[in-house]
Amino acid sequence: DTLGLDDGFGLEDLTGNAVVDPDSTIKASLDILELTEEHFAISGSVGNLSDRYIAAVATYAYGGALMNRRLFSSGSSNHDYTAIHEALVRDVDGNLLFAVSENAQIGPPSFYVPNESNRLHVFKLDTALNILCDHIVDGIAENAYYHLNRIKATADGGYLLVGGRKDMSDPQTNRFE
Repeated sequence: DTLGLDDGFGLEDLTGNAVVDPDSTIKASLDILELTEEHFAISGSVGNLSDRYIAAVATYAYGGALMNRRLFSSGSSNHDYTAIHEALVRDVDGNLLFAVSENAQIGPPSFYVPNESNRLHVFKLDTALNILCDHIVDGIAENAYYHLNRIKATADGGYLLVGGRKDMSDPQTNRFE
């Protein structure tokens, strides 16, 4: 928002064809992160015509050329979104941490009143977008919904997930812990 961006950045579609707007555009909670003086990374979600949303990270040269891209799909949900406010950060080693909410519910009525459990999936990537490792917080196994605001890298090489947890076994409460 501080950069005045109100649109997304194009990707090739899932089959490697040319960009088809808006289906192959990174959008929804865009994060932009400088990697070097010549390159930057963008994260967000890509939607397609079958109403499926997939989390994505792409790297670009400052001239606009696409360098690398990686799509992150759970395969079990139509709604895999990034953290709402900050999904892509650098860790102390210069690698990328990327946080995805699998089976995210953004409404209706709102993402504050979910009706199904979800999973949080954190990926550690190098700057070429190769997956180094990953970690899952499995709300589906816990019968819980995790509302994911952001990921923060810690000085010891770890990370914090910022958000809340709702116990789905109590349908009467809308309280997040």
